[in-house]
Amino acid sequence: MKQQLRFFHGKIKEQAFRRFFQTHISSIANQSKSFFASLESRLDIVFFRRRLLPTIYACHQFIHYNGIEKNGKRESAPGTLVNVSDIVSVPQKV
Repeated sequence: MKQQLRFFHGKIKEQAFRRFFQTHISSIANQSKSFFASLESRLDIVFFRRRLLPTIYACHQFIHYNGIEKNGKRESAPGTLVNVSDIVSVPQKV
Protein backbone atom coordinates (compact mmCIF):
# COMPACT_ATOMS: atom_id res chain seq x y z
CA MET A 1 0.00 0.00 0.00
CA LYS A 2 2.77 2.43 0.94
CA GLN A 3 4.70 1.76 -2.27
CA GLN A 4 1.59 2.30 -4.37
CA LEU A 5 0.95 5.59 -2.61
CA ARG A 6 4.55 6.72 -3.18
CA PHE A 7 4.43 5.87 -6.89
CA PHE A 8 0.97 7.41 -7.36
CA HIS A 9 2.28 10.73 -6.05
CA GLY A 10 5.34 10.90 -8.27
CA LYS A 11 7.68 8.26 -6.84
CA ILE A 12 8.54 10.25 -3.73
CA LYS A 13 11.80 9.01 -2.18
CA GLU A 14 11.52 6.77 0.86
CA GLN A 15 13.15 9.12 3.37
CA ALA A 16 11.19 12.12 2.13
CA PHE A 17 7.96 10.12 2.35
CA ARG A 18 8.73 9.01 5.93
CA ARG A 19 9.61 12.56 6.98
CA PHE A 20 6.45 13.88 5.36
CA PHE A 21 4.39 11.18 7.09
CA GLN A 22 5.94 11.81 10.52
CA THR A 23 5.39 15.57 10.44
CA HIS A 24 1.76 15.36 9.35
CA ILE A 25 0.59 12.37 11.36
CA SER A 26 1.93 13.54 14.71
CA SER A 27 0.42 17.00 14.56
CA ILE A 28 -3.25 16.72 13.60
CA ALA A 29 -6.18 14.78 15.07
CA ASN A 30 -7.76 13.67 11.78
CA GLN A 31 -4.52 12.15 10.63
CA SER A 32 -5.26 10.20 7.47
CA LYS A 33 -7.32 12.96 5.87
CA SER A 34 -4.68 15.54 6.69
CA PHE A 35 -1.87 13.36 5.33
CA PHE A 36 -3.59 12.73 2.00
CA ALA A 37 -4.63 16.36 1.67
CA SER A 38 -1.06 17.49 2.25
CA LEU A 39 0.25 14.98 -0.31
CA GLU A 40 -2.17 16.41 -2.87
CA SER A 41 -1.06 19.97 -2.09
CA ARG A 42 2.53 19.44 -3.28
CA LEU A 43 3.47 21.80 -6.12
CA ASP A 44 4.19 19.07 -8.67
CA ILE A 45 0.93 17.24 -7.92
CA VAL A 46 -1.11 20.45 -8.17
CA PHE A 47 0.58 21.22 -11.49
CA PHE A 48 -0.20 17.68 -12.74
CA ARG A 49 -3.84 17.76 -11.60
CA ARG A 50 -4.33 20.93 -13.70
CA ARG A 51 -3.30 18.79 -16.72
CA LEU A 52 -0.62 21.19 -17.89
CA LEU A 53 1.80 18.33 -18.65
CA PRO A 54 1.05 14.65 -19.36
CA THR A 55 2.81 12.97 -16.38
CA ILE A 56 3.78 13.68 -12.79
CA TYR A 57 7.41 13.11 -13.74
CA ALA A 58 7.22 15.71 -16.50
CA CYS A 59 5.73 18.19 -14.01
CA HIS A 60 8.46 17.37 -11.52
CA GLN A 61 11.20 18.00 -14.09
CA PHE A 62 9.54 21.14 -15.44
CA ILE A 63 9.33 22.67 -11.97
CA HIS A 64 12.87 21.61 -11.08
CA TYR A 65 14.54 22.98 -14.24
CA ASN A 66 12.30 25.90 -15.25
CA GLY A 67 10.70 26.95 -12.00
CA ILE A 68 7.18 28.03 -11.21
CA GLU A 69 6.05 31.33 -9.76
CA LYS A 70 4.24 30.95 -6.47
CA ASN A 71 2.87 34.25 -5.17
CA GLY A 72 5.24 36.13 -7.50
CA LYS A 73 8.41 34.34 -6.33
CA ARG A 74 10.25 31.66 -8.29
CA GLU A 75 9.94 28.20 -6.79
CA SER A 76 12.03 25.30 -8.11
CA ALA A 77 11.33 22.66 -5.45
CA PRO A 78 8.58 20.27 -6.63
CA GLY A 79 7.77 19.21 -3.06
CA THR A 80 6.79 22.70 -1.90
CA LEU A 81 3.32 22.80 -0.35
CA VAL A 82 0.67 25.02 -1.91
CA ASN A 83 -2.01 26.65 0.25
CA VAL A 84 -5.52 27.48 -0.89
CA SER A 85 -4.78 31.20 -1.15
CA ASP A 86 -1.52 30.82 -3.16
CA ILE A 87 -1.28 31.99 -6.77
CA VAL A 88 0.69 29.59 -8.96
CA SER A 89 1.72 30.55 -12.49
CA VAL A 90 4.18 29.65 -15.24
CA PRO A 91 6.92 32.26 -15.78
CA GLN A 92 6.62 34.31 -18.98
CA LYS A 93 10.04 33.27 -20.31
CA VAL A 94 8.93 29.64 -20.78
